[in-house]
Amino acid sequence: SEIIGDRKVIVIGHSVGGATAAHLCATDKRCIKGINMDGSPAYKETLPVPFLYLQADAGTYCDKECLDGRALMETITTDSKTKMIHIPGIKHYNFTDRRDEDLYKQDYLSQSDGRDIVVQKIIEFINQ
Repeated sequence: SEIIGDRKVIVIGHSVGGATAAHLCATDKRCIKGINMDGSPAYKETLPVPFLYLQADAGTYCDKECLDGRALMETITTDSKTKMIHIPGIKHYNFTDRRDEDLYKQDYLSQSDGRDIVVQKIIEFINQ
């Protein structure tokens, strides 16, 4: 709170950070816009500000808890009348710069890079 004070913020996060962005934007009036990059929220909340949920394809790692989290974020997006974009052909770690063989083997990363389309969608949303 001391760092940003009463300033308005746009909150962007990936994975747990994306879920945190959703929660912060649902509960803190300083959030004016938010983006969740493939994160599963912990709570069913209403997003009162413009919000974008970018969803990757689910890899084989995505168990019931993961699928439930994705469904919850889809519900939050629909109920809040915010925006969701599923980006086919990318996986969870395609939102990051991490590109190691273990992520490919664990099905967290697709061969398609995807970062350029993610950046394009973020910029379009922020500029709206």
